[in-house]
Amino acid sequence: MFTHKDIENRSLFVINGTEHQNLKVSNGRLMLENSETKKAITKLPFPKILGLMVVGHTT
Repeated sequence: MFTHKDIENRSLFVINGTEHQNLKVSNGRLMLENSETKKAITKLPFPKILGLMVVGHTT
């Protein structure tokens, strides 16, 4: 069960997945990276994630 403090400090994330993107779990973070260059597009720490919605083509 979430407390009021959890909801205040966490965020909902919506990822618009396009081709050539991968979701990866690494070091307590959810990383969205380009599959061709292997460079991170964004890093989301798990303690900050309240909800995650992925739309589109992401592996």
